[in-house]
Amino acid sequence: MKYLLALGTSNYEEDIRVVCSKAEEEECIEKGLSVLDLDWRNEKLPMTHCTEDDIEIFTGTDAALKKIDNSLDKLAGMEASPSSNAFVIEISSWQSKLEKLLSFLNKLIDVQFELVSFNVRIVIIFKSNSMRKMFKFIN
Repeated sequence: MKYLLALGTSNYEEDIRVVCSKAEEEECIEKGLSVLDLDWRNEKLPMTHCTEDDIEIFTGTDAALKKIDNSLDKLAGMEASPSSNAFVIEISSWQSKLEKLLSFLNKLIDVQFELVSFNVRIVIIFKSNSMRKMFKFIN
């Protein structure tokens, strides 16, 4: 401590405080990006085999969409930090990946809805008595 006082560090107290504050903010962003990476590293889309229709369907829609939204919110907070300059590329990369995933999931949900709706209509049509009479070979 004597050595620091002898160097006159007390004259730079505010500068040191600013540097320490910026370092803490950068550390917080770095930890946040690490947590994000761990959260998404082994994430798999929850799929369920629907034996009745013999198709795989995406389940857990709300949880997946919520996780993406939460992650994007965290990234927006990191990006808004004045200390984010060192992490701009990594933050942008994560935002891009999550936005593409969000777009993919929305399309998957739409296609899945259409597929299930179509399958239900086909089953209803072929189970009707009039169709059975037209196609006598159907049980």
